[in-house]
Amino acid sequence: MSKSDFYKSSVYSRRALMAGVLGASAGAAVSQAYGAPHGFFFGLGALQPGFDLSEALDMLQMCNYIYGGTPTPLKPAKWDVVYDPPPLPFFDNKWQLWKMRGFGGPYAIIIRGTVAETGSVVEDLLSLLIKANDKITVDKLEFPYKFADEPDAAVHLGFALGALLLLKWPVSGILDKLASLNIPANTPIYIAGHSQGAAVATLIRSYLFYANSKYPHKTYVFAQPKPGNDHYGTDFDSRFSNKGYAFRLTNSLDWVPQAPFTFEIPSDLNKPNPLDPGASLSAAATSYIASLTASQTQAYNLILEKEKPRIQKGGSALLKTIDLQAGEAGSVDVPLVASLYFTGAGTEVALIGQPCNLPGSQCNEWYQHHLSTYSALMRQQLKSTGL
Repeated sequence: MSKSDFYKSSVYSRRALMAGVLGASAGAAVSQAYGAPHGFFFGLGALQPGFDLSEALDMLQMCNYIYGGTPTPLKPAKWDVVYDPPPLPFFDNKWQLWKMRGFGGPYAIIIRGTVAETGSVVEDLLSLLIKANDKITVDKLEFPYKFADEPDAAVHLGFALGALLLLKWPVSGILDKLASLNIPANTPIYIAGHSQGAAVATLIRSYLFYANSKYPHKTYVFAQPKPGNDHYGTDFDSRFSNKGYAFRLTNSLDWVPQAPFTFEIPSDLNKPNPLDPGASLSAAATSYIASLTASQTQAYNLILEKEKPRIQKGGSALLKTIDLQAGEAGSVDVPLVASLYFTGAGTEVALIGQPCNLPGSQCNEWYQHHLSTYSALMRQQLKSTGL
């Protein structure tokens, strides 16, 4: 199946949610199963820690809605889209702002996943790590960012560019739009995304925290590809997951959360460790480590060489966040980390995948990734977990 066929199939599968997988009474039914609804159904006005299936299903339905399609996907019963800007150029990133009816919030920032546009796929393929707290320099202009405090933290270059563009794009970007709406401080804002959108949403959560956001956040992401290395994951989890405000739902048969390819070598380990250079190792062990390191270096260099034109494209995109009339970037300097060790971030809510029993081509390599599949697994396996 081609990528184009996948996206057509994926949109078709998302529409299956409209057949009743996420009915309007979902929130009430799930809340009854838990014994009490989450705070906002009673207007308590504060995010509650812990995984809430009703919240997660609402976020999933919004993640489905942002993909669009015909007929238009259903909305969660109590939520409305209040801002729906067009996709951004370059990487075709898109976000929406939602608001729950009847209260002064909460709001939800929803990040769309990969679509059948070249730029969108390019963002996924920029599978290099950059320092999580640094700057990208384009034609001597500096674009500082901070996704983590840990000095060894690193993040996926493509997803980081997507996050920065969505955050900083003039007028229609997240930061400008939130400021223009004058949303009162301490108004809760959920952040959610599916697939590529899950990784970008994760990084946006980190960025907002380190930018001293005046809003509390809670994150639900679905089928998250790995957004950074283990030190980024540790930073994220210590800030948000340990407190019960960040969850990633993963289907055990979905291959997307296993991407991008990761290649851990001894230099990725914390130091000191028994495999440090100069350690007393046997000749065989030393030879094996050298061979492993050489393989990783070769893979890294091949990826870097292939991605140079795409890094240039990312630099041109960043220039537009300062001046929409800016031309193509000249020099682009990114703080690369010579590693291919990617991991997930967020408290994992594990779903045990089930074999597809649909007819014909619907049981393809993307079936386990579809939001309709995630929705069904969540309803089957999490309804009475007491998470």
